[in-house]
Amino acid sequence: MGRAGDSLTPASSAGTGVAWAIPLLKVASTASTTIAPVLADHGKYQRLTAATAVTITLPSDATQAFPIGSYLLYKATAAGLATFVAGSSATLEGPPPTAVLPAEGSLVAATKVAANTWAFDGELA
Repeated sequence: MGRAGDSLTPASSAGTGVAWAIPLLKVASTASTTIAPVLADHGKYQRLTAATAVTITLPSDATQAFPIGSYLLYKATAAGLATFVAGSSATLEGPPPTAVLPAEGSLVAATKVAANTWAFDGELA
């Protein structure tokens, strides 16, 4: 019996039988100082390794139509602190017009909660 969030996948390349698969996060590292998320980044755990400031621009639907419920995870793993800003016609819910990962080691999730609207969970300043 699977757990919540598990999915059934083919147990062989021939497609015979099924097995439970535990969904895993995609992990990536980036040293970029300017990040504009794309649909392929949904559910990805991004390790921010830049030594200088990083700007992450969360898009509106006109730029990247992330489905509601999409999430992006960011972990500051170097000295370059990340600032989140709203792209044209996008809204950041909760924090001031910009949100900042406060220190190396901080983790935040940005979740698309409505059309053109992103909310945050985690450590922000």
